[in-house]
This record gives sequence, structure tokens and C-alpha cells, in this order.
Amino acid sequence: MIKMRVIKWWTIAILSIGWGAEQLSAEDLSRKFYFSNFDQAEKSSNYLRFDMKSTNVWILNNNFHGFVKDFAIDIRGLEKGSISKVHLSFDVTTMDTDNRRRNKKMHDYCLAKKDHPQIVVDTKSPIAIDDCQHKVLASINVRGKEKQIELDLKVKKSDKRLEFSGMSPLRLSKLETPKPSIFLAKVKDQVNVSFVFNISLR
Repeated sequence: MIKMRVIKWWTIAILSIGWGAEQLSAEDLSRKFYFSNFDQAEKSSNYLRFDMKSTNVWILNNNFHGFVKDFAIDIRGLEKGSISKVHLSFDVTTMDTDNRRRNKKMHDYCLAKKDHPQIVVDTKSPIAIDDCQHKVLASINVRGKEKQIELDLKVKKSDKRLEFSGMSPLRLSKLETPKPSIFLAKVKDQVNVSFVFNISLR
């Protein structure tokens, strides 16, 4: 009877250790990116960028772009060939177009920073680490409303790091975000978001 109990105890212990190892096999990583100003963000090899167009009475098309100067990336469920989830977050006030008046309109009016200070993006499907472009479903929370979006995303592993690169065309109307306008200039509906960031592996 004692022998059977000992065998059972060791069997449970071995199974528990094996189960724990399986649970811990996936890895989570985090990194914050910070730039003190627009120029520093523009020169960096790591970036979160948005491109837009505006029209006015003098210039038919006026392109401008901006960067997020402070954002955090959380990688969850990193395994040998895939990632379970990517979580991106930043304060709307860190979005900079190198124009104070335009920034203020964007932060206060378009993105309602007082009531909704953050933008959050979460991927909704596993991501392959294979240096190939994939369509990845994700959600974005803007102005307190969650919307479904699609990312063109590529993840490459090299030199003990992961490199993420991709883009996503968004529409202000779909995000239910008011279009900013300054004097006689009006911003067009489409926003092209692009990004590159590297995260070191442990």
C-alpha cells in the first residue's frame, strides 16, 4: 500500500513538472520605444509612422506624415516559429506631425485625448516567424471604440532579435474619428500606417 502511494506520488510529480514545462515554453517579451522629438523619431530605424493627405485652395494635394514618439510593444506566447499575440499601446499626445497647430487639433478634436488618452492595438490571430508577409487580423481602440483592422505584417528572426515590419491602410470614417481641418485645409479620409521595430530575444 505504501509502495503504491509512493509510485502515485512520483507519477503526479513528474506529470506536474512536465505540464509546468509545457506552460512555460512560450515566452513573453516587452519593449518601449521613446524619442524626444519629431526629428529623432524620423531618423530612427525603429518607428511607428502615419501618412496623410490634405487639400486646400492653393495646393491640390499636400502630403504630410507623423510619428508616435513613445509606444510600448508586448509580445505574448513567443515560441519557435510563431507568436500568439502582439499588443501595442501609446498615448495620443505622443503623435507628432511636426506642426503644433495640427498636433493640437489632432489630439484634442480628432482623438479626444481628455476622455480617451490611449490608442491600443491587439492582434487576433497567431503570427508566423518566417520572413514572409501575412495578413493578420487585429483590433484598434480609438476614442474608446474598438474596430477591426487588417495588418500586412512580416516577422523576421535574426541575430537574437525579432524584426517586425508592416503597414495598414486605415480610414478615419471607419474609425469614427472626425477629420481635422485647419483654416482652408481639409484632411483626406485615408491614413497609411507603417512600422518597423526590433526586439531583442532573451
